Amino acid sequence: MYCPKCSQQNLPDARFCSRCGLQLEAVARALVAGGGEATAASPYAAATPFYAAPEESAKRRGARQGVMIIVWALAMAPLLVMLSTLVGGRPQFAIASCFFASLGGILRLLYALLFERGTPKGLPAAPAQFYAPPQSVHAGAAPQGYLPPPQQQGVPAGSFAARGAPTSEIVSPPSVTERTTTLFNKPR
Repeated sequence: MYCPKCSQQNLPDARFCSRCGLQLEAVARALVAGGGEATAASPYAAATPFYAAPEESAKRRGARQGVMIIVWALAMAPLLVMLSTLVGGRPQFAIASCFFASLGGILRLLYALLFERGTPKGLPAAPAQFYAPPQSVHAGAAPQGYLPPPQQQGVPAGSFAARGAPTSEIVSPPSVTERTTTLFNKPR
C-alpha cells in the first residue's frame, strides 16, 4: 500500500507509514468501505471505529457533575433528616450537610461554566479532514491510490563515487614492535 500523504510504499499489513507515521489501517478501512466508515462486514473492521464520536467536553462534563451533586444533595436531605430524628440526633446537622453539599455542586457548576474548555481535549474545534479515495476509475485502469509515485530524474550513482587520495601512495606506519626493537638495538 502507498501512503496517501507522502507516497511511501509500505508493506500490505503495515499499521503506520514507515516515513510519515500516518495510520494506514484507518486509510485501508476507508478504502474498503468506499470512503465512509468501515462496517463490521469489512475485513479491516477493528475494535476502534474509523471515526469515533468525540468525547464529552470538560465544560459539559463539569456542568453535568455540578447538577448531579445538587440533585443528590436535595434528594438526600429528607432522608438524612429522618435518619437523624430516628437516632435521636439533631436534624440541623443533616440540613447543614445537605446545604454544603448543594453549595459544592453550585460551585462545581460555576467553575465548569466559567473556566473549563468547551471543546474536548486534544480535538480541534473544527471537524478534522479525512482522506478521501480517488473519485473516478477508468475501466481497465488501476485506481490512482494503488499506483507507485512517478519516477523523478535524479543524480546518477556514479557521481557519488569517493574522491580521495590514491591508496597506492599511502605508506603504512611501522608497527609498535618494530619501533621498540629499533630503540633497544641502538647503542648507548
